Amino acid sequence: WQRKGEALEEDGYTTDLIAEEAVRWVEGRSSRRPMLLLVPFNAPHGPPQAPAELVEKYEERGLSSQSAIRSASIDSMDQAIGEVLEAVDVARNQENTLVLFFCDNGNKGARGREASESGNLLLRGGKGELYEGGIRVPAVMRWPRHFAAGSHSEAFFSVLDLFPTLLEAIPLSHKPANRFDGVSRWSQLKGSASNPAEPIVVLGQRGSAAVIDPPLKLIKSGSDLELFDIVSDPTESHELSEEQPDDASRLLSLLEPYSELGRRGKKG
Repeated sequence: WQRKGEALEEDGYTTDLIAEEAVRWVEGRSSRRPMLLLVPFNAPHGPPQAPAELVEKYEERGLSSQSAIRSASIDSMDQAIGEVLEAVDVARNQENTLVLFFCDNGNKGARGREASESGNLLLRGGKGELYEGGIRVPAVMRWPRHFAAGSHSEAFFSVLDLFPTLLEAIPLSHKPANRFDGVSRWSQLKGSASNPAEPIVVLGQRGSAAVIDPPLKLIKSGSDLELFDIVSDPTESHELSEEQPDDASRLLSLLEPYSELGRRGKKG
């Protein structure tokens, strides 16, 4: 990687190196200046690697070799996040510092023993798919001034909503007038409103797409349609398109503005 434009090669486990760099940056920045820090850990993404002592810890718990490595890499990342948070708490006012953690997609689909240890629990599908196992991911926000410890939100949130949400949450004197793909979900996160009317659209591979209009979700793949109630049925085990054809048609119409994007994706 680079530091201040200079290419570097540093020995060590990447997760640890990223955490060390983040801590170094936090400690070196004046507490009187605003701070924005993005820490994109690559764990537990492949290639599957983790510190030997942590892999042994999970093998002793009976996990398969691959699952032990994946669990160890997540454990290492968890420890690294703790180091970054400790540095932030020392250097900053915790009450007025927003910390946000999330990942970009679900774990890859697995079968047999690997499936039970994959981290997707009972969710259907995995990475690269439009089922919940591919697109529903954990997310955590820490901002003591606004959120009580241990609180929980049922709000539906897309990564496209992140920037508009932060713009509403942060008291800026000048805010961009740009039109964003996402919408602010701040009122939903604060618990002052139910899920908004704007649906969440997810474009998949080979022209497939999904639209979520809580509690319903429609998946379109070619001419095939699947409708689920992902609030009462998060495992997507009961398909509803024949029972609720009007809902399927309504959600399908919400995907129409994105059909050209889907066709371009199919050609690509």
